[in-house]
Amino acid sequence: MRKIQISIFVFSNDAEAASLLAKAELPPDKKGFNILYIQMAPKEGKNNQVIKKEGRVTEALPNAFFKIALSDGKEILGFLSGKMRMNRITILPGDRVTVEMTPYDEGKGRIVYRLK
Repeated sequence: MRKIQISIFVFSNDAEAASLLAKAELPPDKKGFNILYIQMAPKEGKNNQVIKKEGRVTEALPNAFFKIALSDGKEILGFLSGKMRMNRITILPGDRVTVEMTPYDEGKGRIVYRLK
């Protein structure tokens, strides 16, 4: 069995990553390449904000779209998340669901959980 060493570094900005790459003294692998795995930390900001709300499905539409009446009285168009499609979770009118929405478009939402 062959051992593999993986190094993961998390940086808060590009300058920090560039300075480490300049100083990196990594031993080359069999083919002569220096390997460095870098994962950038997500930037904070409005793009990463998600609004979670609960509601009840009022109508099933084609292509896994649904009309959802939220608990605050608004009605939005919701669609199934990819994980719910993959696991074939069925949503019927009358089901309570959790919806994720962006601050940019509060008329659409992604259904991420079917409540019991």
